[in-house]
Amino acid sequence: MSTNELSIAFVSSGDVLSASVVLPLLGLVAVALRFWRRTSRNMGVGVDDWLILVALVFVIGMGVVQLYGVSQHALSYPSQEYETPFEQLNSLPPEQRLVELIYWITWLLMLPANELIKLSTISLYCRIFSVARYSQFNIASVMVAVICALWTIAFFFATILGCGTHVEYPWGRIVSEEKRKSFLNLVEICIFIIRA
Repeated sequence: MSTNELSIAFVSSGDVLSASVVLPLLGLVAVALRFWRRTSRNMGVGVDDWLILVALVFVIGMGVVQLYGVSQHALSYPSQEYETPFEQLNSLPPEQRLVELIYWITWLLMLPANELIKLSTISLYCRIFSVARYSQFNIASVMVAVICALWTIAFFFATILGCGTHVEYPWGRIVSEEKRKSFLNLVEICIFIIRA
């Protein structure tokens, strides 16, 4: 084995297909059973149920994006071999570009999905343990929900605008003139802050 080979197994296309179909399908069944249980027992559908339903839409979206990547033979397929390190930094085959784009889109869909699941859980706890409208538990729950929501909003925009106005950088070539300039500017700012 050469030094460039890794001794780990990568995820196969069958694994990605299985996870992309089975996990959203299990979520769909669980949410459907939840709504059925609420309506059959006349318990009423609450905010927690609607939040988890919207989260399921994002989870299904993640599955669809992963399925598209496998269907294009980009995700979980071997990537192109490069002759030189310079070529690796300056070129990007279309399949690898698609893989990077799929990872980025999946990440963007995962952020609101996770947030909605958190908000649904908090809302469910409020539904179960609520005694009075302005109890300490309800106030603490609202504070936690607001902190979670603000964190998700900040993280969402930080992910989109992580490279400034160059939104396409996460799925672009590793090295480009604009990236190099942006990186050097960031290094200069860090050095200025450290010296100050």
